[in-house]
This record gives sequence, C-alpha cells and structure tokens, in this order.
Amino acid sequence: MKVPIKYFSLVGVILFVVILSRINISQLLSVIFNSNYLLLFLSFLIVVIEVTIRSAKWKVLINIFNKKYNFKDALQTYLIGFAFGSVTPSKTGDLVKIIDLKNKTNIDMKRCFSISVFDRIIDFLILIFTAIISTSTAVLVFTNLDPILIPILVILLVLFLSLLFCLTKYSKIMLKSFYYLIPKIFKDKVRDIYHAFREIIHIARNDFSFTLYAFLNLFAWVVSYFVPYIIARSIGLNISILYFLLLIPIIGVVEVLPISLFGIGSRDITLLVLFSPLGLKKEEIIGISMLLLLISMIPRTLAGFLISWKSKFKS
Repeated sequence: MKVPIKYFSLVGVILFVVILSRINISQLLSVIFNSNYLLLFLSFLIVVIEVTIRSAKWKVLINIFNKKYNFKDALQTYLIGFAFGSVTPSKTGDLVKIIDLKNKTNIDMKRCFSISVFDRIIDFLILIFTAIISTSTAVLVFTNLDPILIPILVILLVLFLSLLFCLTKYSKIMLKSFYYLIPKIFKDKVRDIYHAFREIIHIARNDFSFTLYAFLNLFAWVVSYFVPYIIARSIGLNISILYFLLLIPIIGVVEVLPISLFGIGSRDITLLVLFSPLGLKKEEIIGISMLLLLISMIPRTLAGFLISWKSKFKS
C-alpha cells in the first residue's frame, strides 16, 4: 500500500497533539504570557537580521545568472518561498518561489527549478555541517547525552555525505537507478532538468561570488541559533548559551525535514528529548517552541502571503 507523501507532513501535527495532551496547558500559557517582552522583541530583531542575510545570500546566488536581480526582489522571493513552503505538505509550495523567480528574472523554468534545488542542497549541507561540528563538541561536553547524541551524529554524517554525493557528477548513477520508474512521457523532461542542474552546479561553484554565498548561508544559520536562547531567557530560564549553540543545530535539521507544518511537533519532541535532562519542565520547553513559532515562523509566513497576494504570477 502506497502512502501519499503529503501525509508525512501530518506526523508533526499528530506529535504535537500527543505532546499537548501530556502537559499542563494553563502552565504553558502562563510561561508564554509572563515572558519578558523586551527580550522577545530582541529575538524578533535577530529574526529580522536572519531574514536579511538569507535574502542577501539568495540575491548573490541569482546574480550569478542575472545581474539585474536586486535585494528587494530577493527578499520578496525568499518570503514567498518560506510562506508556501512552510504550510504545504512536504514543502511543495516552493514551486511558487520558483515561479516568482522566473517572473522576476525571465530565467527559464528548468534553470529556476535547478537553482532552487541547488540552493536547498547547499543550505541543508551547511546546516548539517554546523550540526556535525556542534554535536561532536556536545558529545564531549555533555557526556550524559551521549546515548542520544552519538546516533544523531551518525545520521548527520550519512546525510552530509549523501547530499555531497548529489552535487558530484556521480549523482547520475542514482538517477539511472530510478530512471526505469519514471513514466516514459516524463523521461526526457527529467533528463533535461538533471542536465540543467549539473550546469547550475558548474556555473555557480566556478563563480567567485559562490564563496560569499556560502559564507552568508553559514552566517544566517549561526545567527538563527541565538533566537531560542534569547527566548529561553525571556521566560526566566538561566541556561548556558553553550547548551543552545551546541544543540539547536540538531533541532534546525529536524525542522527542515518535510514531516510537519511549521516544524510543529517535530521541533517540540526534539526540544523535549534534548532539554529535558536539564531538569526543565515540559511546559517551559514547549513554551520555547511556541514562542519560536510566534516570533520566527508566523511573521515570515504572513509577510510572504501578503507579498504573494499583491504579486501577479504567471506560470
């Protein structure tokens, strides 16, 4: 029996419902409403900085192929992609981001799709790289978490090597392995998209701007890791920033996986697993997750939908 991939996004929702059934809702609301609003505003400003950096790195990447693409265009495309990617099953809403890029640049659809996939892979690679570094350090610092962290580290290494393989010329081996499963009517299109993807990789990595693009990508992730720490301080938790910087990258990897909407459920359960050993209450941990949703995810999504509402899409 085949299960449509869209249903995997319901996993997070189910997890979230189960988690809510096991905590004190009134205590959770108390944690959220009694937080320090000044610190919450500071965390929101950090989110704004992160969004600015992510838009800048997207602009740098697109400028390799279209020099007229400006920061305003990049900001709009990023927010639109974030909005539709966050609320659609398995992040299929990224198609809207690709259409918006095509409309703003007149780059052909195959290239736009390939650029988007390339950006996704590099973004995930850098996220996993930071997670590998932080988890390796956490294994040495937080030895009580080794039974959890060591399996996670192995999974991260496998993911990292798999993504690297996708960027090599040998990735065609993987394509050939699944080629017979592709309906005949789509075989030529899939082949054309793959060749366009290989061309994007060749052009991008040989452009001097790629180094700046990769650095901005890394910087954006590092900046984002400070947001949960500020939120934790806003609800009165006095936890070492080292704990957050070493463990939050793992949560970032889980959030990117297409198993939930807004990272709901998957983020919560990961936070519980990693931060419960500190002796924190479940309500405090879920409070951090809920405030992350309210401060980081929802504003970007609303902004993206507002921009798309005012934009004219031509497929």
